[in-house]
Amino acid sequence: MDAKHLHEGYPSGYMMRRRIARVLTSLLLPSALLFSAGCSNHDHPSSDETLASSPVLAKVGDLEIRDDEVQRELALLPPALRESIDEHQLRKKILRQLIRRRVLTQQATKNGLDLEPAVRWKIQRLKENILIEELRARFLRSLPEPKKDEIAKYFQAHKNRYEQPERLRLRHWVSKNRQAAMELWEKLRTRSSAHQNLTTPVSERWINVPEIPAQWRKVLSRLDKSSDVSKPVKLDEKWHIFQIVEKHSALTPKPEDIRDQIIADMHHDQWETWVASLMEHKPIRVLQAEYADILND
Repeated sequence: MDAKHLHEGYPSGYMMRRRIARVLTSLLLPSALLFSAGCSNHDHPSSDETLASSPVLAKVGDLEIRDDEVQRELALLPPALRESIDEHQLRKKILRQLIRRRVLTQQATKNGLDLEPAVRWKIQRLKENILIEELRARFLRSLPEPKKDEIAKYFQAHKNRYEQPERLRLRHWVSKNRQAAMELWEKLRTRSSAHQNLTTPVSERWINVPEIPAQWRKVLSRLDKSSDVSKPVKLDEKWHIFQIVEKHSALTPKPEDIRDQIIADMHHDQWETWVASLMEHKPIRVLQAEYADILND
């Protein structure tokens, strides 16, 4: 029995509780890993100055869970979920999850999991990702809003980033031998409803014209109308049939139409320049000869 049918017998309240539990677990898990790392160093989020003055809502052993921590977790929830449930009830659910997290983290630490190299590596990697994400966010917030002429200048210098090449919506059939390919081609040409289920293409997708293989392009150039179906052609030991369903001409957008994207790209370039400068001035040594050139890439 599939999950859908298993759930049909449950009241909507049950399903909502399950959904909330899944969301809370997914949001609280990353910070649980970091908390685990902190436990081994006798550090704890309650020592943070921003939490110190907040009311203590619960204790797990000697470890406190404060109101600000619940509030921070609440802010991470999707707006639709926050708006669909009474806030007090949601805060109670979050607090229960935080208590559960503390209990499980303490047990994991008691079992010595935080001392295992593989676990410590995961914790360190997660910690680095969070720190880098926050560093980047603060760097980007510190950048001034670019002026109109700066945006225009950047657009001109990087125009190829924003140009959209000619695109084709392409249907593609493949047959192992010529006879089967010719029979398929006849069915495609007649478009008989009896053959409708027999002529499903191997693929149908949008593809940029510059990315089309040269052999394909030669075949496609012979199609006059989008409804035309190419005759079978042998390529790479198989027989191929093509149909152009739709065409989009090449397009260069106006800077004002993609302003937000241009600003994001400008900021990204500034971030990368700053990171490169940091790396250049750090005393970095690569100790294995086979990797000696990695910093020159």
